[in-house]
Amino acid sequence: MRWWTRGFCAFLLLSSGWLRAAGPVDFGKAELDAAMAERKVKLRVDTELSLDPPETFRITLYKTGMVRITGGDLRGLMYGLIEAADQIRAAGRLKAVGGKPAAPVRGVRMELRSYDLTQPWFTSDDRWRAYFQTLARSRLNRLSLVLPFQQADIERLRTLSETAAEFGVDFILGIRTLVGDPDEMNARLRGILDNCPLIRGVQIEAGDEPVELYKDGVFAALRESGRRVTLDLRNPGDRPDLARAATASGTPLSPSGFEMDAPGPDFLGDHVQVYWNQGRRSYDPALQAAK
Repeated sequence: MRWWTRGFCAFLLLSSGWLRAAGPVDFGKAELDAAMAERKVKLRVDTELSLDPPETFRITLYKTGMVRITGGDLRGLMYGLIEAADQIRAAGRLKAVGGKPAAPVRGVRMELRSYDLTQPWFTSDDRWRAYFQTLARSRLNRLSLVLPFQQADIERLRTLSETAAEFGVDFILGIRTLVGDPDEMNARLRGILDNCPLIRGVQIEAGDEPVELYKDGVFAALRESGRRVTLDLRNPGDRPDLARAATASGTPLSPSGFEMDAPGPDFLGDHVQVYWNQGRRSYDPALQAAK
């Protein structure tokens, strides 16, 4: 079988119904279907991936009544479907629009304590699914979950990172404090990354630990993971030697962007409007925040 271009292959997959696994596009389609059912609107909607930049989308209307929603990638296509759902709910009809992100990273940083890891909400899959849905609707594309490293549960991290991927959210493991010697740090981090293939990056603080703990413990584990796992080094100005060491080692660095602290004390509480305002405006700064 001959493989064709990315956009044409994606068109075949999406339009023929072969794409059955849960993922960002499935969520976007479910949002649009629900909106049309609520407003009793019937539309013929065609979806496809385009060769536009990642996370962009277009909604195109035709005189025949057909609607085409395209995205530069799966996440962009999901954003286009969610935008169409928002329009249907608000006005009962669609208008031709497009979107492109102002910032490549639009994230939330959630810092947990040992106490939080014992709470029922932390182990509730339903609440986490609802949370990642909120991030997707807000066009927030990253969650940095910072937790005590030695208490990180691999099974829980795997479940959370898989759920995040369903809604187009990159799951980033945040490490508050490095532990042990370089070999111990490397083995512990490699164990997590090997068992959680959907962890997209690691966020660490530029602390005062020896540079070898970072180079041989963290940076080496990222390079040896067998996939692209980015490094987000917080406060690099405090340790310019670490930034130089990461670059020299070939460790992929996270792009810069927007990151908000998760509202508290109940991170999974009713903060939908806060996420929507912050996320949508980091995607499109010209957007007027809703009250």
